[in-house]
Amino acid sequence: MDDIEEVYFIIRLCPRMTYLKINLIDNVDYEMFLKNLLMKINNDCSQYLRSLCLYIPTANNDMINKLQDMINREKLLHYFTIKLEFDNIYLQWK
Repeated sequence: MDDIEEVYFIIRLCPRMTYLKINLIDNVDYEMFLKNLLMKINNDCSQYLRSLCLYIPTANNDMINKLQDMINREKLLHYFTIKLEFDNIYLQWK
């Protein structure tokens, strides 16, 4: 999945989903994508979804730092971990 509307549809279709993996193409603004997605999850009270995996072929530690700063700055999540494993960014929260 690489379109935010498709992701919203899947979240609505599967409200008890706890984990979601999303493949992002290189030209997607990953910060804005994640910000919009987390805002949607928070606003829709998706109480079960607590883990995301973003597959980004160009993922690196700078991206992790930018995402962590953005999440903290926008106060999107309070208790979360974010880590990079190969081309996957894993985000978990309570």
